[in-house]
Amino acid sequence: MKKDSRLARIAERINAAPFPNSLGIRVAVPRRGKAVATGPVRGSSRQVHGLAHGGWVSTLADTCQTAAAFSAIAAGGEILTSDFHVRFLRGLKWGPATAEARVVKAGRRMVVVSALSALAICS
Repeated sequence: MKKDSRLARIAERINAAPFPNSLGIRVAVPRRGKAVATGPVRGSSRQVHGLAHGGWVSTLADTCQTAAAFSAIAAGGEILTSDFHVRFLRGLKWGPATAEARVVKAGRRMVVVSALSALAICS
């Protein structure tokens, strides 16, 4: 299988996942070990102060990181988030929001991924 077709199939699989899909989150995998996710900050995605809900922003980041990790492992492998940390630096007022993830280290049993979310659209 060609590398580009594998990356496209990874994006298709992630984009078909029910939860992020219901939130309008879409992911692209431009190269091995990198992913980009975008999503609209809808009214239903906002918290009481009108900012994007932290759970929504976290889902955007986690979805993006999953796609990047998938692209770094052998074909046929599976991915499951085992640890996840988010630091919110500012509230997100409008969208669409974007997350970029890159694989820091891919081992036999663990893939470490770093992501930046809500790039350039924070309040």
